[in-house]
Amino acid sequence: MSMAESYLQRQRGTERGSLMLQGDAPSGAQVYVDGHYAGLAAEFGVGGGAMNLDAGPHRIELRAAGHETLAFSVMIEPNSVVRYRGEMQPLTPKPVTPAVPPQAAAAPSAAAVVAKNIYVIPNCYAGDKPPSIAMLPKGCDVKKLQTRK
Repeated sequence: MSMAESYLQRQRGTERGSLMLQGDAPSGAQVYVDGHYAGLAAEFGVGGGAMNLDAGPHRIELRAAGHETLAFSVMIEPNSVVRYRGEMQPLTPKPVTPAVPPQAAAAPSAAAVVAKNIYVIPNCYAGDKPPSIAMLPKGCDVKKLQTRK
């Protein structure tokens, strides 16, 4: 920031910082800041520039057709850049269940219920699929992986 920009910013009384979006967002993903449209995710990522925001808390949403909305809160510090890395998940189509006659809708027997494995790395990961090393945050120890039913 130049001295002139710094001076004008102090005169306005509004400290500013920046947010850079990192990760894979679908083509055409839209960014909303505090409920207001700000632009496309590609504009605020590695190929674009950082998004300048007033210092303080903000609610960010990334929206794209066929994907779940990615929403997070961020605290922007004056004169600093916050880098956020997140992945937008594709929507999974809901299966169509055929109508079942009332007599066939009885509760399943105990033998028919299959227990699902839950994979846990304490204070790091929990899910029904084994974690891949690429998706784990820095500092997670895969050796501490536990499997539960």
